[in-house]
Amino acid sequence: MGDFPCHQELQGVLGAGVITEIDQALIDDLGPSFCGDVAAQIDVEFSGDLEIVRRPGTALRVEQIDTAASGTAIGEGGGLLILEEYDRARARGARIYAELVGFAASQDTYKITDPEPSGHSYAKAIQKALADANLAPTAVNLIVPNGLGIASHDKAELTGLHTAFGAGLSRIPFAPIKGQIGSMAAGSGVDAASAVLAVANGTVPPAVNTKSVIGGQSLDVSPSAREMVVDVAVSSVYSLGGQNAALVFKKL
Repeated sequence: MGDFPCHQELQGVLGAGVITEIDQALIDDLGPSFCGDVAAQIDVEFSGDLEIVRRPGTALRVEQIDTAASGTAIGEGGGLLILEEYDRARARGARIYAELVGFAASQDTYKITDPEPSGHSYAKAIQKALADANLAPTAVNLIVPNGLGIASHDKAELTGLHTAFGAGLSRIPFAPIKGQIGSMAAGSGVDAASAVLAVANGTVPPAVNTKSVIGGQSLDVSPSAREMVVDVAVSSVYSLGGQNAALVFKKL
């Protein structure tokens, strides 16, 4: 993808496959929105590079942070970010996409399959990442959220985002991307790569399936890509088991 300054190399790669067997205990724990209906009837559909596991009869869509959220989809792909010291990158004439200025991670132990409903730990990762970057929440002009498309997960995430950004959340361009590419799971690097490219190219990705935000709340989303200057972008994610992480990228 290219080069931008920091001090180490980070690579994330995920290959998706066909679901052939799911442990019954895990099905019971995950519940209907993740793995089928309450009778554990699994319906797997295929479209392009997406396999989806959701309630039988529902459409093949990931509706992120949306009242219609009914499940998620698995995507295939990955993002590669090369992190390099600024002086070294400049000296060799590398194209610099953005500067990584903040990082933080947090953990909750609520449940392996669901985030803690208040989004407290998720918010903490974002707050600490901004503190690491020495930036206020008001400096942020793009959020690339996790947005899994599972109602309980998205509600917790939205609550955490309100904790981190307060009333200012509604003014920040919001770009959930899994409605277009599916979920590539932990370590894929695609959310971070999207944030970096938005900073570098001045293009905010669309939110194609976020039409009716949870709880009637106001978010700055658009079904089409938008051209705008992005000085500071936050990529925030969580994973099964309560792992949360946030990265802050800045335009140079």
